[in-house]
Amino acid sequence: MGAHRYSKFLNSLQILGDLAVINIAFAVAFYSTFGHLGFLSEFLYAELYYFFNISWLVLTALNKPFQIARTEVLSKVLRRQIGLLTIHLLVFTAFIFFGNIDDYSRQHLLLTYAFLLVLDFGWKGMFFYSLQAYRTMGYNTRNVVIMGYGELSEELSRHFEEHPEYGYRMFGCFDNHVKGNKILGKMEDLKEFALRHNIDEIYCCLPYVRYQKVKELLDFADANIIKVKLITDFRGFSKKGIKLEQYNNIPVLNISAIPLDELKNKVFKRTFDIVFSMSVLLLISPVLLMVGLMVKITSKGPVFFSQERIGKDGVPFKIYKFRSMRVDAELAGPALSSDCDPRITKWGKIMRKTRLDELPQFYNVLRGDMAVVGPRPERQFWINQIVEKSPHYKRLLRVKPGITSLGQVKFGYAENVGEMLQRLRFDLLYIDNASMRLDMRVMMMTALVMVQGKGK
Repeated sequence: MGAHRYSKFLNSLQILGDLAVINIAFAVAFYSTFGHLGFLSEFLYAELYYFFNISWLVLTALNKPFQIARTEVLSKVLRRQIGLLTIHLLVFTAFIFFGNIDDYSRQHLLLTYAFLLVLDFGWKGMFFYSLQAYRTMGYNTRNVVIMGYGELSEELSRHFEEHPEYGYRMFGCFDNHVKGNKILGKMEDLKEFALRHNIDEIYCCLPYVRYQKVKELLDFADANIIKVKLITDFRGFSKKGIKLEQYNNIPVLNISAIPLDELKNKVFKRTFDIVFSMSVLLLISPVLLMVGLMVKITSKGPVFFSQERIGKDGVPFKIYKFRSMRVDAELAGPALSSDCDPRITKWGKIMRKTRLDELPQFYNVLRGDMAVVGPRPERQFWINQIVEKSPHYKRLLRVKPGITSLGQVKFGYAENVGEMLQRLRFDLLYIDNASMRLDMRVMMMTALVMVQGKGK
């Protein structure tokens, strides 16, 4: 059976399925609200119905949610669908608002999207698993071969064998220096084999193939409409960002890229930090006064505590907190706090449990020293010790430190260098996956810690 025979049919099926789902959701919501299905006979709702469908088709054409990669997981497909539903809801709401919101039933609108969410998720899940089962049975497959034999090509072959639901039919490898059952011939034999067996994709393992062979393969593939995918061994860098950059006509793989290096992400994050910090400081100003007063009443010394910490690019800055320790806490030198630390005041323990002592750091955010979410800043004294055991710590210095962090909500305050190293893995995970969605998640987890008083 031809590899491409049903590809376009599958995309069309998804579009028709989505249209059926949104029309059913609209109709069921209308019947639940008005007790009949005569929306096409009423001009107002007929107009709404046509806009509902047309706007969905336009957004589908722009976003192409039906393009499901063979190796995608269902959760990613559903997240993409949620994005489409959200945009459609905003467009649909704007249409109603600018039309005349009083002429339409809010109940109908809410029910339409409630039904649509349930039906669409059910339909997408059914389609996704049916497609995987369909490919497992040997339909809608891609015929593939590998150029270059070694550990990497062996691993790729096993991956295809372990996941028949992806629909890849692996024929074998071509290599000039290795013989065996999995070797179909020399690299020169690949072209004839690819044409004879209708090969769709060729995976070229770069560690085992010379540049000239790669160039010849690309020229052959272009002439015969065959996809070529280059594979190199970046398994040792799997936790780091890999980004393709273009220097004129020279492609460069940046294996140290992080999401927050991108200008649009920097601008968006900084704008959010400023707006959010100003809003928080204005809203909780009475709380700040109360906490500061309690610090003054319960112990001798200043209300605020400042200390030099290391920020982005290794630049030191002064961090501000409500003082939670005695003023002579570090006469003997730098020391990390612990659960039963005698240096912490009684009110200081409450502040640390609820993270109230960190609130003045919103001022640091406005100054540009910190972000709302980011790795917690440390002193140079501790950084020197951490770097000796884990040089990866310096990766954290590529972004602004934060008031709260994934490491702090997942692990908490560290009592020694060993615990700092344990917390480090969470902060590295944040660096490599930083996004607004993750920031919001960390902020919600922080709010939960504050409410429950589970700060460590």
